Amino acid sequence: MAPKYYSVIFLSILLMSCSFLIDSEDSASTNYCAPNPCLNGNECIDNSETYTCSCSSQWSGDNCEISNSLLVGEWEFYSATPFTNETCSGEPFAFYYTDSPEWLNLFPGDLSNYELTVIYKSDLTITQTQTLVETNGNIIVYTDSGSITDTGTEKCITWDEGSSSSCALCSSYTINDDTLRTTNYCLGIYPCQIWASIKQ
Repeated sequence: MAPKYYSVIFLSILLMSCSFLIDSEDSASTNYCAPNPCLNGNECIDNSETYTCSCSSQWSGDNCEISNSLLVGEWEFYSATPFTNETCSGEPFAFYYTDSPEWLNLFPGDLSNYELTVIYKSDLTITQTQTLVETNGNIIVYTDSGSITDTGTEKCITWDEGSSSSCALCSSYTINDDTLRTTNYCLGIYPCQIWASIKQ
C-alpha cells in the first residue's frame, strides 16, 4: 500500500478521535438541570446525555407536571350549607340541594333547574360551569376558573379575579371517599358556605 494511503487513513483516525473528544467534552460540560426542567419543586438528576426527574408521590410525568392529587377529576356540586358567620361554625342557616326550590329561589328570576359542574385538572387548575334553566326555557351559563394549592399540608382553592366566585381568601377543602367539601367565603349574603360535590 502506497505511503499516501497510510497518511489518509492516519489523518481520518486522528480527525475521528478529535471529534469524539470534543463531543465528549461538550457533553460533559452540559448541565441538563440548569435551569431545572422538573416542575413543582421536584429534583432534577443530570447525567452525561440527558436528565431525569425524581418526582415526589404527589406528582408524575416526565417533568413532574401531572398532579396525583385526589382532587383531579370531575366533580358535580349538589348541596350548599350556608352560615351567617365567617367561620362556618355553629348551626347553619339552611341546607340547600341544587334542585330544591329553596336553592332556586336564591337566584333572580324564575328558575326551574340549576346545575354546577366543577372540573379539577391535572395541572391543578379549575373550570367551573354553572347552568341555570329559566321556566321559559332560556339557558344561562356562567364559567369560572381558579387554581388549587396542594402541598400535602396546605390544601385550598383560589378563584381567579373576575370569576363570579372570586374571593381574596383561599378556600380550604377536604375529600372523604367520593365527597368533596369546600369551605367558601365572600359569597354574598352568607359570608361562609360549605359546598359538597360528588366524584363523577
